[in-house]
This record gives sequence, C-alpha cells and structure tokens, in this order.
Amino acid sequence: MINNFIKNSIKSKQNIPVLLYNNKYIFDDNEKCEIFGNYFSEIFINNFGTNNKKPEFTLNIKNTLEDIDFDIITVANTLKNLPNKNSTTQNDISYKILKNCHDILAPTLCELFRNSLDSGDIPDKWKNSIIIPIYKNGNRACIQNYRPISLTSTTCRVFEKILASEILKFLLENDLISKHQFGFLPKRSTTTQMILTLTKWYEGLINNQNIDIIYVDFQKAFDKVPINYLLEKLYTYGIRGKIHKWITNFLQNRTFSVGIKDEKSKTFTTHSGVPQGTILAPLLFTIYINDLPTRLGPNISPSLYADDLKITYSYKTNDSLLQEKLNILTEWAKGWGLNIALNKSFTLYIGSKNPKKSYKLEDHHLQEMSIIRDLGILVDNNLSFNKHIKTISRNAFLRCHQLLRIIHTYNPKFGAIYLKPMYFQYSNTHHLYGTLSKKF
Repeated sequence: MINNFIKNSIKSKQNIPVLLYNNKYIFDDNEKCEIFGNYFSEIFINNFGTNNKKPEFTLNIKNTLEDIDFDIITVANTLKNLPNKNSTTQNDISYKILKNCHDILAPTLCELFRNSLDSGDIPDKWKNSIIIPIYKNGNRACIQNYRPISLTSTTCRVFEKILASEILKFLLENDLISKHQFGFLPKRSTTTQMILTLTKWYEGLINNQNIDIIYVDFQKAFDKVPINYLLEKLYTYGIRGKIHKWITNFLQNRTFSVGIKDEKSKTFTTHSGVPQGTILAPLLFTIYINDLPTRLGPNISPSLYADDLKITYSYKTNDSLLQEKLNILTEWAKGWGLNIALNKSFTLYIGSKNPKKSYKLEDHHLQEMSIIRDLGILVDNNLSFNKHIKTISRNAFLRCHQLLRIIHTYNPKFGAIYLKPMYFQYSNTHHLYGTLSKKF
C-alpha cells in the first residue's frame, strides 16, 4: 500500500514517454498502442520452421494427471485469498468483488470451472489479454526495450490458480522438476540459488580451482516458446487427458490489445509463447526448459531461475569440457525454438590464476565481465560485493529522499510513529534482499 502510494506520487501510472519509431517521434498514446501492438504481434508469430529437427525427448513416468476435482471449499478459499484490488480487465469482475463475495460465488464458479475442464471449452474473454508495455532497460524511446505483460480475466486466473497448484503438486510428488530450477517453486528462490552457487564457488577457491561462469540469456523466451512443442512436453511429463486438452485451447489463438492510459489498440492474435502475466505461464515455461540441465550432463553446475541460466565449471586442468557443454546448449536451444541473446550472454572468471579461456555460443565469442548482476546481486570476479554494497547504499539514500519529498513534516512524533515503518516497508526490504546469500 505504501509502495503504491509512493510510486503514484513519483510518476504517473503506465506512462510511456515519447517513442522514436521509423525516425519519427510518436507523442499520441493511441498511435503508441498500435505501434506496440504490431511489434508484439511480430514477436508472437511462430517463425519456427517445420524443417527444424526437434531433439528427441522421452521420459519414463509411472503416473499421469488427466483431471482434477473442483470442490466448493477449494474455490471459496482461493477466492478468499485473492488480493483486495479493484483493478480489472474490460467487462470483467474485480478481485475485490470475488474476494468479498467468495461464499456466494464459489458454487457458481465451481460449476463453471467443472464444465470448462470437462468440455475443453474456454470463454473468448478468458483468452483475451490487455497488454501493458513494461520498460526493461536501455533507451526508453525504443520499443524493443519494453516487454509485454498481460492483464487477463480475473475469473480465469482463479481457475488457473487451482489448476497450476494441482499440476505443480503432481510434478513435485513424482520428482519431475529439476533440482537446478529455482524459479517460482516452493522452498526455492533467488536467495537459495545464490547460497548454493556461492558455496560452490567458495569451495572451488578453497580447492585452488579455476571457476568459469557462463551467463546465458534467452531472447524473449516466454514469448517464443513453440506451442506445439510445449504441448508435446506436457504430454511427456504426464499432463494428459482433460487438462492437456484445456491447456491446448488456453494457449492457441489467443488475442490481445495494447493499453496505454485510456487508449487501446486494435485486436491482435498470438501464435507462440506462454502469455506473461497469466498464472500458468511461469509453470508452463518451467516444464518446457526442465530437461535442459539433464541434457547438459554431469561435471558442470547449471542453475536456472525461470529462463535465466548460469553454468559453473570448476577445474584445475585445462580442458574443453565447458565448451562442449555450450555446444550442446546451442543445439538444444535451436532444436526447441529458443534463441540465445548472444550480446547479453557473458563470462565471469574467478580465481587468481584463472587462464580465462575463450568460450563461444554458436560462432560468437562471449564477452568477459569483471562484474555482473546475478539475480539482483552485483557479483564481481573477486567475490567482494563492494560494488553491490555501494549500490544499495546509494539506493537507500535515494529512497529516503523520495519519501521525505512526498511527506513533509516537522513533527518529531509523526516521524517516530509513521516515517520509520514507512521507511522499513518502502526502502529497507530492498536493501535486505539477498543478504542471507552473502553471509559467509
């Protein structure tokens, strides 16, 4: 609540600055919507050719998940735990109404969900998204520096929550999720990944090993997933029957329009990807990339957080093993329709006598970095964290300054009662992020 208040006080919501497109400055929000709509629709077009040879992927599974139960208690509890928000997509019901009327709505929604899963039919509204362009980094005037986040039907999201919970439960109970994946999974996080990674690095230094880390970026990974390949993997992992049929309909022929402030673009159709902003998207992508660590094989340490991949190789003797693994990675990515962003993939070398061998992805020599942002933490090749500490100290000062600019008071009692808790909620949580992983 405090975060939202401060953010709204500092900058206007969903504000897209002047864009530079085809050497022309775009000021009008409606024109911006159409430009973003055309750009995102090109991303969602599946250019993955039919001549591409899909890698062989088989799995021996004992159990399958083909159907789930919808009971009134589960639906009611899911509604009850929704955030208390008024925001909604066009012609849909807000979370606040669903939450406050959970006892009344649960029986009706339970029947609706049951009918949808049994038939495989999905209301068109559930497959339509309003996409909000979210700035990533770089030049704000460049449309390539924005990612699409989908605002989807709230009632569909309730269905997705229940379905995703059952799918994840099935995968975990059958030990089908890779231990190298840390994204969007219970009891796993960025912090747990960093703790294990740093432990591996420090052990290597203690044993006088050289440590080479490859950071790999998949280009627009969520948006480029070939839907037919994803559906094949779901089936291989045991997601079949009614659930497989429903997810097939959920992913195919989705539509979207781009929204900026009060303006909205025409409707576009997507032909690839898992829709970012939906409940199912992170889980579906986790399943899609799940076999990669196994494919890379032993003797290296891959770590995934959703689509963020880093590969650690600790060694004493000079050999070509890591390059061989990178060649396997390249072939895997090509086979499964994912593009590696070569200009965003880097090498970090640790060890005072590290020979700093050159590595390639495809025919691109990876650039060496002396410091890199790893899951929000600035890591340098000396593992000193000095740059990270300076950065969070500077950010702490800026956040305090923002807080004091918005709230003017000379009353010391007000400061003691209100400003201190506001500081801890707005600022301190950012500074404490990942601190456990740096306590060695």
